[in-house]
Amino acid sequence: MEPSRQRERAGFLFALASAALLAAVILIAKTLLRTMTPWVFTAYFFLVGAVAYPPYFLARRDALAFRPAAGAVRAGAVIGLCDVGYTLGYFHGLQQLNPAVAAFLGHTGEVLATLFGLIFLREAMSRAELRGMGLALAGLALVTARFEGASGSGVGSMLVAAVFFAVNAILIKRYTRRYDPIHLSFYRTVVLAAAMLALSASVLGIRAPRSNEWPLLLAAGVLGPFLNYLCFFSALARLEVSRVNVIRVSYSVLVLAGTITLYGQVPTTRQIVGGLGVVAGIVWMLYARSRALSPPARTSGPDGPVARR
Repeated sequence: MEPSRQRERAGFLFALASAALLAAVILIAKTLLRTMTPWVFTAYFFLVGAVAYPPYFLARRDALAFRPAAGAVRAGAVIGLCDVGYTLGYFHGLQQLNPAVAAFLGHTGEVLATLFGLIFLREAMSRAELRGMGLALAGLALVTARFEGASGSGVGSMLVAAVFFAVNAILIKRYTRRYDPIHLSFYRTVVLAAAMLALSASVLGIRAPRSNEWPLLLAAGVLGPFLNYLCFFSALARLEVSRVNVIRVSYSVLVLAGTITLYGQVPTTRQIVGGLGVVAGIVWMLYARSRALSPPARTSGPDGPVARR
């Protein structure tokens, strides 16, 4: 196999692993949120993730991670503090909703991130991308219809989380042009852990995890803030961003399968159709973006090589 093909295959596997890890974290979190509040879970979730990074940096002899530039620390802090709103909103919504429905609603952040890119970064959008966004929005409309009470509050929390996600996506795009993404991920996780521990201890209330909660917390913390991001950035090193995100969108389908298998909870037909419409719309949108950003293939013409349109 050619080196480029090997690189692409490795990128695909890393992206798929990231999607599977993200799905696993959502399912584990749903179990823990039955006995823990979202803020207590989030505090320990990111604390475990923060502790997992130093051994990795030591193993790869990456001393720069422990001697960061002031700008990198500030960037990680800004991203981390913005993520406080995202994670609290997301896990509060997950606590109230069917995990598969929550995962489908989580894609709202990706749609908003695209819209924010159009507004704030002046990014262009093709007609194919607009059609994909339209399909995704139609699917979201189906998923969010007819929610009341606690479930309605969960939908509201997911939409608030989506706004924070979209804002953070803009910030990350800017900061990763200047700083190592995996270093930023480490600083973000440390800031999130410190902020959530302080917030929980001083305002929201905190307790120590019970003995039966620790194994799941350790698994979630290692799989989520640590391994998921390692796989994600490893995929980005080998594939275009759009292609990586197309593969990672599959996490919500994996959550749907896990929800039915592990919890025996089946979303309504309308929610499943709407959720799959969201996934299809985002894949359409991202694939169109990938095609637009890919360099044109070249072939030989009568006067030499010419671009194939």
